[in-house]
Amino acid sequence: MSGKQFDRLDITDCDRLTRDYVCAQCWGSLIYEVVRGKTPKRYKVYCQNCGEDRGFVTRSYAERRKAESNAEKAEAERNLGAALGIEKQPFDLGKSIDMLWPD
Repeated sequence: MSGKQFDRLDITDCDRLTRDYVCAQCWGSLIYEVVRGKTPKRYKVYCQNCGEDRGFVTRSYAERRKAESNAEKAEAERNLGAALGIEKQPFDLGKSIDMLWPD
């Protein structure tokens, strides 16, 4: 892309950006639309949730960070539960249904 602004892109750059990158803020998908009044036809890329000027990160980075965050969450739940003496009990769906709607 070599320094192109994200509101002056051609269609091939837009396809590559929307395929390989996500929003840096929410990690949501990117979209593009035609910039009116530009000749030749140009497009701008932005986040559908956060709007413009948020920046982009690679999709692989976002997926790796999500996996790391989930692992950190599980570890924190286990460590806090042990520290507070609150052990996570296995969930038994059948027992819960029987408690809510006894025969």
